[in-house]
Amino acid sequence: MKLEVSWCPLRKRACHCLLVLLILTAIFAPATAAQENVRLECTPRTFQVVPGEPMRLELTIRADSAARVRLHVPGDPSLKLRAVEKLPVRRTPEGVIVYRRVVVWQALEPGLVKIDKLSVETRGRKLLFPEVTITAGDPGP
Repeated sequence: MKLEVSWCPLRKRACHCLLVLLILTAIFAPATAAQENVRLECTPRTFQVVPGEPMRLELTIRADSAARVRLHVPGDPSLKLRAVEKLPVRRTPEGVIVYRRVVVWQALEPGLVKIDKLSVETRGRKLLFPEVTITAGDPGP
């Protein structure tokens, strides 16, 4: 005995529409998720120090979801990176996820350093923090 399935034109069209809808959802859903609202802050934005004095930069990342974040701290020959501290992640009453990192540097010599490549990567996007300016003055005799 052979079982044959006959498709009525309306059922066939509904299956095609469903298939197109699934394909469009698969294409556009990841792009929509990647566009979540992420806000970056850094405090302070300027430093006035003498060589050897530690500087503590607080970085805050506010995101709509608890996606993993990866901090990228660029190197500079005038600075010594002493520590990158991860503070506990918290959720605000409004549901915003707050990540905090603390970067500790020491200037090795007098001069001006601009850090403009400090970034965070989340959900495949790389986002830049505002520029940080470090002025290391001459300590004198």
